[in-house]
Amino acid sequence: MTNSDQFDTRFNLLFTAIERIDQQIEQLGHRIEQLRQRTDSNARAIEALTDTVNEFKRDRARLYSVMADL
Repeated sequence: MTNSDQFDTRFNLLFTAIERIDQQIEQLGHRIEQLRQRTDSNARAIEALTDTVNEFKRDRARLYSVMADL
C-alpha cells in the first residue's frame, strides 16, 4: 500500500467519522427541540395548576368568611 493509498484510506475514515458526528449533532438538535417543547408544555401545566390552587385558596377563604358571618 502506497503512502497515497494510506492517506486516502485515512481521509475516507475521517470523512466518515465527521459525517457520523454531523448526524449525531442533528439528532441532538431534534432531541433538544423536543425537550424544549415538553418543558414548555410542563411549564404551562404547572401554571394552570398553580392558578387552580390559588382559586381553591380564594374559595376556601370566602367559605371561612361566610362561616364566620353565620
